[in-house]
Parts: sequence; C-alpha cells; structure tokens
Amino acid sequence: MPPLLSLLLSLSGNAAGSAVARKTRSVGYIIVAGVLLFTAYLAAVAALAVYLAEHMSPWAALAVLAGSLVVAAGAALLIGAWQSKEASRPQPAATAQDPAMAALNVISGLAADGSPRSLLVAAVAGLVAGSLLDAKRRQP
Repeated sequence: MPPLLSLLLSLSGNAAGSAVARKTRSVGYIIVAGVLLFTAYLAAVAALAVYLAEHMSPWAALAVLAGSLVVAAGAALLIGAWQSKEASRPQPAATAQDPAMAALNVISGLAADGSPRSLLVAAVAGLVAGSLLDAKRRQP
C-alpha cells in the first residue's frame, strides 16, 4: 500500500472516531434541551389553565385548553402527512446531458455501507464531481 493511501486511511479512521464522539455529545445536549423545553411547555400550559380558570369555570378552562391542544395536534399531523406525501413523490432522474449529476447519484450509493474505505472513495469521487459542477458553472 502506498504511504499516502495508508496515511489517508489512518486519518479517516481517526476522523470517524472523533465524529462519533462529537455526535454523542451533541445528542446529550439535544436531550437536555428537549427536557428543558418540555418542562417549559408544561409550565406554560399550567399558566394558561390558571389564567383561563380565573376568567371562567375551571372545567370550561380545561375544556378550552384540551380542545386547543387537539386542534394543534391535528394541524401538526396534517402538516406531517403533507410533507411525507411531498417526499414520496418520485424525483426526476439525472439527465443524460449532465454527467456531473449522474456522478453524484453514483457517489450517494458508494458510501452506503459506511466503511472507512468506501467513505474515502466517496469523498474523492465527490471532489471530482464537485469540480465538474464548478467547471460547468464557470463556463459562459
């Protein structure tokens, strides 16, 4: 194995380990932020319930609050269904006139197994395809 390739493979292994460590840390921060946001949400709902209970009967206040949460949940489900319908539509395939886009489609399948060697090959192929796209943009 040539020394340059050996060096690149060892660097990609170190980079993968540090990337996993960074992702693990960021997941921890996301969980902490999620718990704090959920607590703030519960406090806001409780404050709204107390406010509404001061202006109407407590049962009516809870009914209004429950109804508004049901409407908000329905809206979220409708938006999610609409977005999944948009995502499930077939995407147009790369045209034969654009070899760079066809190369990008091939590159997306290269790193599917996640091994360091295939990731390195996909990165090099991505650099080549990116230079093709950049050269195409620069042409008048």
